[in-house]
Amino acid sequence: MANSTQINCKPPIFELMSEPTAVAGEHLNMVWRALACPHGTSEPGSAMIIKGLCTPISLATELACALAGIYLKLPIPAPCLVLCDPDLVIQLPEDLRQRSMKASDGNLIYFGSRLVFEYPIRPTGTADPRIIERIWNKLCSNDVAPAGAAWDELVANPDRHHENMTFDGEQWWLYDHDKALAPLAELFARLAEIDNRQTIATHRATRNQIASEMERRRCDMTRIGQRSKVMSRGSKAFDLLVSQVEQWIYDDTRVQGVLTLTADVLRSIGFRLPAIELLVEQRINTREMPPLLWSDQDA
Repeated sequence: MANSTQINCKPPIFELMSEPTAVAGEHLNMVWRALACPHGTSEPGSAMIIKGLCTPISLATELACALAGIYLKLPIPAPCLVLCDPDLVIQLPEDLRQRSMKASDGNLIYFGSRLVFEYPIRPTGTADPRIIERIWNKLCSNDVAPAGAAWDELVANPDRHHENMTFDGEQWWLYDHDKALAPLAELFARLAEIDNRQTIATHRATRNQIASEMERRRCDMTRIGQRSKVMSRGSKAFDLLVSQVEQWIYDDTRVQGVLTLTADVLRSIGFRLPAIELLVEQRINTREMPPLLWSDQDA
């Protein structure tokens, strides 16, 4: 399950192999560690972080953002959907089990990502402002900061904080994107309508936390613009990623529904790529910018 810009012809569907262990922290969704392997195979298990997302759109958004980020060379752990036997997760809260999506065989459907480091070099669940400040200082002094700021602008992610970025001893990793593009969810499946495309292409999150932290530390903000320019150059090739995911087929209706929605979210991210430089410029400059415009020629 190594990170790669090459997309497998088979969808990344895994199955839980071990009882999960809860991860401490102030998480909006329950998170735990466990072993999982590719569904229906005898391959060895991989250490995973599994996240208790309960709706098709949250699962699809998390999966699509991870796929897109990896394709654009962001440090994001390899993603998958994990099918969990209810008997292996009896320790989960009953209300979570009831709200969770279920496959036709009764397995619970959650989001999974590769565990990049067993003991991440950052505290878990800390509320100490001095430690949080130190984490941001370290991130903002690293090359991942401008890349992460441009990335969060691309996917309109308002939910970046010190607990969804991890240093593994060699590099930083970014994760947790189920809140990305959240106000646009109902538009993803109706991209044929020009008004919807314009809304998706020009939407901005209420905040970009990495950009704000960089600005507060007087970092070189032009590096965010430089990184956005690199991203925008990949807009044409991004269509290949979308077409590959569109071909994913799985023999469970509900899992397939998540995969189909994943392609819709990816397509929406692709619509935003040509505009990413302007979106970043609007974010980091105080001068008033002309409004972004959408036309049929951009489609």
